Amino acid sequence: MSRPGFEPVFDSYLAVAVLALALLALLALRPQFGSLTRRRRTILTGLRLAIVLLAIAALLRPTWITTVRTPRPSVFLVLLDTSRSMNL
Repeated sequence: MSRPGFEPVFDSYLAVAVLALALLALLALRPQFGSLTRRRRTILTGLRLAIVLLAIAALLRPTWITTVRTPRPSVFLVLLDTSRSMNL
């Protein structure tokens, strides 16, 4: 049986949400180094969004959990102790 799992940083989904909101808010800041065509600005914003989404995914630390059940043979053990400590 396999299933996805998440182990967020700081063991808190709230911390991840706050960091994600801060990263998404930073997308509103635009570079001030000159004019860009609308197409180039759209491409760069899309790339920035993709990087922010990858950072959010990294903050969640996704894992894939696989559980394998293997039957084990039954064992019955009998232990005998004849040492002095057991005779006292």
